[in-house]
Amino acid sequence: MKTIDDVYAFLKKHYKPSRFEESPDCRDFPNYCKEIAQDCLSSLMGNGYDLISRYESKTGEDVCFDRELNIISDEKFVELSDPEYSDVSEWLEDRAMHGGIR
Repeated sequence: MKTIDDVYAFLKKHYKPSRFEESPDCRDFPNYCKEIAQDCLSSLMGNGYDLISRYESKTGEDVCFDRELNIISDEKFVELSDPEYSDVSEWLEDRAMHGGIR
């Protein structure tokens, strides 16, 4: 099982700096980035997957990953999370509308 430090390093590698360590929230609240990593680790332990949305990722693409921090395909993510959706973008839009995206 991955540790909080592993998750933090993974998020740092894949997040836009302006949405993670260089975020005003991270400067104003010293534990902000660690709380994101802890929330992600909790999701990984509970669900077996998590994601970084295209708005937060360095590449501008959704980054879906499993509990071993392996990047997984959009299709695999949707299969694991909610098979009623056809792709990650549709899933994200629905979650954003209902306040479920951090």
